[in-house]
Amino acid sequence: MGFLGDVWNWFGDGSHWSGNDGVIHRLTEHVQISIVSIAAAALIALPIGFLIGHVRKGGIATVNISNIGRALPSFALLILMVQIFGLGEPSGAFSFIGSFPTFVVLVAIAIPPMITNTYIGMVGVDPEVREAARGMGMSGRQLLRGVEAPIALPLVWAGIRTGAIAVVATATLAAYTGWAGSAASSSTASPPRTTCRCSRARCWWLCSRSRSSSGSPGCSTSRCRAAFV
Repeated sequence: MGFLGDVWNWFGDGSHWSGNDGVIHRLTEHVQISIVSIAAAALIALPIGFLIGHVRKGGIATVNISNIGRALPSFALLILMVQIFGLGEPSGAFSFIGSFPTFVVLVAIAIPPMITNTYIGMVGVDPEVREAARGMGMSGRQLLRGVEAPIALPLVWAGIRTGAIAVVATATLAAYTGWAGSAASSSTASPPRTTCRCSRARCWWLCSRSRSSSGSPGCSTSRCRAAFV
């Protein structure tokens, strides 16, 4: 039956739907890291967008810088973050993230559309509406919360939605860091062609850093490299 038959058989195998490597568990992890990343990006981006949109200063520079961020390749950024933070699940207050390098990448790709749309929504408020609000004695904070933010809200939500789409689509890269995501489930469909006892993500890390071993008995860089031949 070919590829489609293999896909059908994989989804029909009950063992792929239970346990820590099951579809349900991996999908839950995918949703978890996506929601956390979107929330963190919103906490960073929305105040910046509202502020520069309210004061009408520095908006062009901020939007251009954020748009440059949208051009960054996600996978290359992930490799850079792995080089900086390493692999493994974070502990302590960040334990719910799962993969810190992936979290940083997802937040980075979600921030630009949120900042851009929030700023555009704020500067799109009719100047006459602003003047009328000031004429009624509203302070700057009251103007922002009671007039500008509600008018800009549709574009703000559009930016959040755009960032969320990018995050959900990119969260599958977490499988390359050895954690989470629907891609991690599908990667277990075929057994590896090597006796290497460490994970494929760990093998990739070893090869990228040219280390001689991973600390796992019987696992060498040459064997890890064989997994990708």
